[in-house]
Amino acid sequence: DVLNTMAGPFPALYKAIMPKLPKELASFFTALFTPLVFGFLVGPSGLNTTRDGRPFQGVTVQKCRFLAETGCKGLCVNMCKIPTQRFFQDEMGFPMEMRPNFDTCQCTLSYGITPMPLEEDVDVPQACLVGCQNLLQMGEASTDTCGSAGAGDSKLSPAIVTGSKVDSVTTSQSVATMERISGDAENDFPDFIDKTLALEIQEGDCVDMLKSMRRVPVTVPFSDKPVLTTVAGMSTEEAKSLGKHDSTPLVLLHGFDSSLLEFRRLMPALKAYPNLNPNAIDLLGWGFAKAEGEADSIGPKEKREHLYHYWKQYVKEPMILCGASLGGAVGIDFALNHPEAVKGLVLIDAQAYIDGVQTPPEFFMDIGLNVLKSEPLRQIANVQSYYDKEKYATKDAMRIGKLHTVLEDWKDYNKKWMQGGGYILSSKIKDIQQKTLILWGDSDKILGTDVATQFEQDIPSSELVWVPECGHVPHLEQADFTAKKLNEFAMSL
Repeated sequence: DVLNTMAGPFPALYKAIMPKLPKELASFFTALFTPLVFGFLVGPSGLNTTRDGRPFQGVTVQKCRFLAETGCKGLCVNMCKIPTQRFFQDEMGFPMEMRPNFDTCQCTLSYGITPMPLEEDVDVPQACLVGCQNLLQMGEASTDTCGSAGAGDSKLSPAIVTGSKVDSVTTSQSVATMERISGDAENDFPDFIDKTLALEIQEGDCVDMLKSMRRVPVTVPFSDKPVLTTVAGMSTEEAKSLGKHDSTPLVLLHGFDSSLLEFRRLMPALKAYPNLNPNAIDLLGWGFAKAEGEADSIGPKEKREHLYHYWKQYVKEPMILCGASLGGAVGIDFALNHPEAVKGLVLIDAQAYIDGVQTPPEFFMDIGLNVLKSEPLRQIANVQSYYDKEKYATKDAMRIGKLHTVLEDWKDYNKKWMQGGGYILSSKIKDIQQKTLILWGDSDKILGTDVATQFEQDIPSSELVWVPECGHVPHLEQADFTAKKLNEFAMSL
């Protein structure tokens, strides 16, 4: 059902044409388009030979991101291999076999081959993989749960799919939050927030931030109308009006297809440091920001100009710029182009060494974005992001992470992002002149830890601080520690 919803009318169109072609031709065309549609989700891939020796009729994913980052056979087999093979056979009318390599994390797709029953597939281990984080940390997996699915069984452990057990673990503010959001509480949310979805959220810090969020107009050169930019925090003038004359502006930038709600725990933690004036903002094209005018693309140039004009209109003095994940690339790009605006740079598990994004045909963008929006994929990313999965990788966290995707412009903005080409920064990182703090989770399973030391080597004036017992999101998983290090960094400038 999930794959049918994500694919829209494509399966019926495919089924009406491809199975009627010779197997070799149908396999070739399907293999040809696979890297364009799913490359940005699973990683680089290319044409290859099928298991039965037909050249250019199969695809090899060089290193599947989901398998490499989770190390979980259960997620791979039960959430990808089995349902995808069934989907091709039943809905597309054309067989396809997926063969993941659990040692190398490669995955080979052979079109035109009927997959063997799982219980006969000797390449699928019968027990969990060594070092499986879901087995070690979720507290739900067993050799049966994450191991062999059995004949026709394509269900995952409830903790992995829905967070049913861990979802009951919320912050200490949950009970108070449930009381606050009863009655007429929906009137406290901004108009641009979906009230029904917001009322389902249990985390107190998130509810508080939702109620404090506002949109401010930012005039930009690439549009005839201002960008309504979502912010949490005070402008420099507002801070000074409250007596914070010497506070240093700290602007927080979230990651890819995320929102300022990433900083829902860090913002309260920063209140302990009055010398800082933190602002969390939504980047152009992501989160809850709304670009009312027309822009041909929402690529790096437009994101940079939007951030520059936000700084010029609301910050107005050199700031500390803090970017998390792909927000780190936004920060690096901005610091290189507007050094006068950046007093210091902070990179939190930043992504800047993978250059560019693929731009598939628009029809396939729709399919890919439907996948990106789906709850199963969001929950996979949710689980991958944390070290303490039982405490943090909850269904509530997944709901928070996809709250902005219901906005009417969400798909259009992401298409324009892909059409913008993405960031190409790997050769420019050595040119960063600002003093830079690199904060990195010591158990980051999304980018790994080697990237952190590469940043430290490439940036002339940098310091690397490891965040203990932490995954990809220190600002969410270790907010107090992150706030303390941000304050120490500010004091050192």
